[in-house]
Amino acid sequence: MYANWGGGPTEAEWEHAARGGLEDVRLPWGGELPNDTDFFPCNIWQGNFPHKNTTGDGYIGTAPAISFEPNNVGLYNMVGNVWEWNAAAFRVRSLKRTARDPNAAAKGNRLIKGGSFMCHISYCFRIE
Repeated sequence: MYANWGGGPTEAEWEHAARGGLEDVRLPWGGELPNDTDFFPCNIWQGNFPHKNTTGDGYIGTAPAISFEPNNVGLYNMVGNVWEWNAAAFRVRSLKRTARDPNAAAKGNRLIKGGSFMCHISYCFRIE
């Protein structure tokens, strides 16, 4: 375990905060996807993943919190930079009932959200 769990938002609370008040959008800044050349709304991998990070956004690793524009409610880095734990327990999604672990939260297996600087648009992107 990297840190002691001190509480945190539920998955729904995190999603609401990350979207910054926007509805029916895939990304906190709207619908435009980041690219490797000129649109860097968050700190994610640019370049040939996972071999060469071109650091188009200026960061090889984590970025200071105010390096990118905040969302509409003033929150920074809700996408990219570092994964964020939330209060929901992580469970493997499967059609098999046995894949669900009702004790996941007690074991410290938390759901993480937001992606990290190691995510590339081709690898860590959720389609809704």
